[in-house]
This record gives sequence, structure tokens and C-alpha cells, in this order.
Amino acid sequence: MKESVKKYQIQAELEELLPRMQHVFKQIKDMEEEWSNHYDRNDPEEQYQRGMFYRAGDLMADAARVLTQAFAEVRDQGFLRKQANGRYALNGFELATTSNVEYLDVDGDIRRWVATRIEHNGSDYFLLATKHIPLDGLHVRIKRVPR
Repeated sequence: MKESVKKYQIQAELEELLPRMQHVFKQIKDMEEEWSNHYDRNDPEEQYQRGMFYRAGDLMADAARVLTQAFAEVRDQGFLRKQANGRYALNGFELATTSNVEYLDVDGDIRRWVATRIEHNGSDYFLLATKHIPLDGLHVRIKRVPR
């Protein structure tokens, strides 16, 4: 495997940035709860700024969720097995609708983990990211993602 100094620099900077993004998002969210105390409802420029801050906060929250997932520790890894009750389990841990997993995608000689979740279509479970991959025997991992 190639060692990449740049990759580790980027990861370190993102890990450092994560708490700051979460802090700014919380400030925006808190301010939005009492927006009329902070913005003039009759000033289009202030309402524009309010809307843009709100959008930026949403994007920061999304980025924070992605980074939290990326940096989370792997709790368990193995192959999904369909149980008698129709649900899938990883090493005895039963998964259900909205369970977050990462599956090992193999595309030629490139292998990568893909984050997704388990959903149900009324007759069976599937991966939200791709419905055509059979779950039984699929190589997956589950991370410890703090809430």
C-alpha cells in the first residue's frame, strides 16, 4: 500500500476542523430558534444572510456526519447471513431497516468500503445505495458512530 503524506495531512486537518464545524452549526441552529431577536424581518439583506447561514449550517452538519462516519472505529466486520425470521445478521447481531452498514464493493482490482443503510421493500431487505447486490454472504462492517 502506498504511503501518502498528503492523505494523512488532509485527515489530520479534517479531524481538527470537525469540532469547529459542529460548534458553528450549533450556533446557527441556536440563533435560528430565536431568529427574530437577531435579524430584522423587514430587511431583505438580513433575511438573505439568515437563509444563507442556515444553508451553510445544513451543509456543515452533513459534512460533520460524513466525517464522523469516516473516522469512526469499526465495531464488527464479516459476512451477512439471512436468518429464519427473514432478517440479516452480522456475527449474531441482527440488522433491520435503517441499520447503517458499509459493504465491500469490488470493481475489478479496486476494492472500497461504501457507506449505506439497510432498507426493506415489503418482501426483503436491500442496500439503499444499490438494490441489485444480494445481502446474503455480503462482506460488511459496522462502525461505532457516536450520536
